[in-house]
Amino acid sequence: MNQYINSTERKKAQGILLLRGLGLGLSLACCIYILTQHGSSLKLLLKLNPASFGYILIAVLCWVGVNTCLGLGWAKAIELQNPSLRANIKASIFLNFRTQIGKYLPGNVFHFAGRFYYAKKMGLAHKSSTFSTLFEAGSLSLLALVLSTPLISSQLNYLLIPISLLSIAILYLFYFTLFYFFNKRPPPLTNWATWLQSIAYYLALLILQTCLFLVLQTEFAPELNWSLDKTISIIAFSWIAGFLAFGAPGGLGVREAVMLHYADSTSSSAIFLCVAIMRIASLIADVICYLISQCIRLDSLKIAKN
Repeated sequence: MNQYINSTERKKAQGILLLRGLGLGLSLACCIYILTQHGSSLKLLLKLNPASFGYILIAVLCWVGVNTCLGLGWAKAIELQNPSLRANIKASIFLNFRTQIGKYLPGNVFHFAGRFYYAKKMGLAHKSSTFSTLFEAGSLSLLALVLSTPLISSQLNYLLIPISLLSIAILYLFYFTLFYFFNKRPPPLTNWATWLQSIAYYLALLILQTCLFLVLQTEFAPELNWSLDKTISIIAFSWIAGFLAFGAPGGLGVREAVMLHYADSTSSSAIFLCVAIMRIASLIADVICYLISQCIRLDSLKIAKN
C-alpha cells in the first residue's frame, strides 16, 4: 500500500515538474519569437522623451491598484468560505503585496505558495486559504473568458445581455459548488452581497489592466484603432493565457505574444513598445508593493477574526 502511495506521489511530482518545464519552455519560445519579430523595436525604449515617464508612472500606479484589488477580493473570499469570519482588509492587501513578486519565479505558482505560508503565520486556516485561492483563480478565469468572447465572434456582441446573465449564473454556480465541496452544505443566502463585492473587485482588476494599456497606448500607439470592447477582450484573453501557462514566470512572453498577435503590420512596432513598457511597469509595481509590505511585520497581523 505504501509503495502504491509513494509511486502515485512520485508520478504526481513528475507530472507537475513536466508541466512547469513545458510552461517555462512556452515562455522562452514566446520571448524568442517576440524578439525575433520585433527585436529591432527595442531601440525605441532608449528614445523615450521625459514626458513619457509620466505615462509610465500612471501605468505603475494602475498595477499597484491591480494588486490592491487582488487583496480586497481575497479578503472577501475568506468571508465567503466562513461567513463567521471578518477579514482584515489591511492584512490581506499587505499579504498580496508581499507575495506577488513570487510569480516571477519559474512555475508561476510561488505567489500562491507565499500566500499559504504567510496566511498560516497570520492565523488563517489552510482550508480558508485553499478556498480563497481557488475561488480567486476560478472567478478571474471565468471573468476573463467572458470578456474575451468578442474575440471569438463579433456575432456575440448582439447577445451581450444574455451572455452577461449566463455569466453571472455560471460564476455563482462555481462559487456554490466550491462552497459545497469545502463545507458540505449550500452557501447561506446572506452571502450574496459579499460574493458580488468579490466579483466586483476581480472585474475592477481586469478593468485597471485595460486602463493601464490605454494610458500607454495614448502616448506610444495613438494610431492604434482598436475599439474599447476589443481592447478589453484582448487584455482579458492575454491575462488568461498568461495565467494558464503553468510554469511561465508571471506569464512572461505569453501575454505579450497574444497581444502582438492582434496587432496589424502598421502598428506592430507601437504595440510592441506598449506591451514591453506594460511588462516593465507591472514589474516595477510588484517590486514597489513588495518593498511597501516590508515596512510591516505580517505575522503581527491577524488576517481574519470572528
